[in-house]
Amino acid sequence: MNELANKYIVSEFKRHPFRFLKEFILLIPVICIISMFSTMVNVIDANNKQFLKYSSYESVGLSEKSLGYKNEFKTFNCALSTSKDVSSNAYVFKYNDNVTLFSANNRNYSIENTIFNNKNIYKSSINPIFQSSNSIPAIAITYDTAKKLKVHIGGSVYIVLSINKEPGMIVQECKVVSILKPMYYDKSSKIALVQNNVDFNKKIDGNVDFTYITYSDKILDNKSFTKVLTRSQQINSVSASIKDNSVPNLIFPWFGAILIFLLTYREFQFNIRNNLKNIAILSSLGTNKKIINSIFATRFISIYLLSSIAAAFIYKYLLVQQLIGRYMPLGIFFMVFIISMMIGLLSVYINIKLLNKKLEKYPVNEVLGSRLKEVQ
Repeated sequence: MNELANKYIVSEFKRHPFRFLKEFILLIPVICIISMFSTMVNVIDANNKQFLKYSSYESVGLSEKSLGYKNEFKTFNCALSTSKDVSSNAYVFKYNDNVTLFSANNRNYSIENTIFNNKNIYKSSINPIFQSSNSIPAIAITYDTAKKLKVHIGGSVYIVLSINKEPGMIVQECKVVSILKPMYYDKSSKIALVQNNVDFNKKIDGNVDFTYITYSDKILDNKSFTKVLTRSQQINSVSASIKDNSVPNLIFPWFGAILIFLLTYREFQFNIRNNLKNIAILSSLGTNKKIINSIFATRFISIYLLSSIAAAFIYKYLLVQQLIGRYMPLGIFFMVFIISMMIGLLSVYINIKLLNKKLEKYPVNEVLGSRLKEVQ
């Protein structure tokens, strides 16, 4: 950046700090709104892709009965609640969350060859789940579920299951020992991992329909399983879903680009009017057009840079993760930043072109002459 442009911007900031602050604040909500419409639809798929990417198994097999493999989980659909007072005839209860529950049998699991490895843990450790049984089963839930239920490590949740044999429900208290990064088995069901202790076994065996899922560091035999998928197939499927949503998502940034351009255009015109005299003086002193352009470009690019960083943090950590209660991977955080900066740079470029046309339209001597008449 040119030294003259640098000194000019610093001088303007010292004289009118609130103008800079106003421009900075105006852009943040606009960028957040654009980001929400552009990326929210991909958050679930992005979480799934990250979860699968961090896993290290080679293939996964599904079966209707236990095949006795080392990394085998029995899974079933249930709801989690923070209240144990559940009506036996009710399927809707306070703060419930529907999940696919993975039940860990009392075997030695090779955790790195499943989806439950250290990279997929958001907080604490899942080791207690694979250790000796406790009177209260240990459970690991996802970030989204923890936010929805408003529960923390060490808190209690209740597994609620409808049973097959007779009308009624099973309610089992569990202690939260770990928070996982989000993983969705479909668009509405999250995963959880529970310790399958003896008392819990007695309650659910024969009363609940299970699906057995086995993870392996090799390609499993199709003959033994109802269905076998490789991890690469799962990642490709999620990537295809993200790609399908990418075209509609491009519409919103263009609407956002127009809105940001209008905001920038307004501020540009305001700044040109207020700095027309200074621009004329700089021109009369022989300052070339590139330096004058760099003054305005640097000013607005700096504001866009700061606003984009602030908006990305607010969008991820405040709006999505705190208020909405959904974990957002860093990939989308950087996507928000890149989209907003690209829109900002395009807007600055167009406005610089308009500035040059305006400078050509108003010669220096006319500008200085009009300012002198105003003073007199």
